[in-house]
Amino acid sequence: MIVTTFDKQAMAGVTKVLEDLGANVAIQMSAAISKTAAKVRTQAARALKKELAVPVKILKKSVIKGKTDKKAMTAIIYLNPGYPIPLKHFGARAYKKGKGGVTYRVSPGSGSRSIIRDAFIPQQYGGNVYRRAGKTRGPLIKQVGPAPGDMFEKAGVIAVALETANTELPKQIQERVRFLTVKAQGKLKK
Repeated sequence: MIVTTFDKQAMAGVTKVLEDLGANVAIQMSAAISKTAAKVRTQAARALKKELAVPVKILKKSVIKGKTDKKAMTAIIYLNPGYPIPLKHFGARAYKKGKGGVTYRVSPGSGSRSIIRDAFIPQQYGGNVYRRAGKTRGPLIKQVGPAPGDMFEKAGVIAVALETANTELPKQIQERVRFLTVKAQGKLKK
């Protein structure tokens, strides 16, 4: 869970400006906090991507944005340790040399790909990587990579999230004030 705070004196000034514009402070601050939490989620997933060669769309599932509380003016970001990610998201592809198998890349920075011998990618199972357990007709075992939770500290996700929250919240509050000012002047396009 990531928690960030903001300056009480600056908040009093923003509250006065919002009240002067005739806006509900709780709703406007809730909107700004919610947008900030969404940005934090995206940036945390991008930080994870530096350690795992997986699309950000998949990594966002491990960074969960909780509901914004209007009274407390908070939003909670959960770092879900999650389950291991299937190898199909690591760019798995069939490998034909020698005995054959499947290659995949866990780390985006490394040039080498790992090989799982005797693994295969049946198309009827969504492109996932499987391996037989034991003999030639044994049950299929789905092959998976590391879990995102194993990489949170290494990727510096918490530091990135706190930095993003501290820089993005003032921007979002300023954007809400600008929107309300333009709305009050009647310059919004319909």
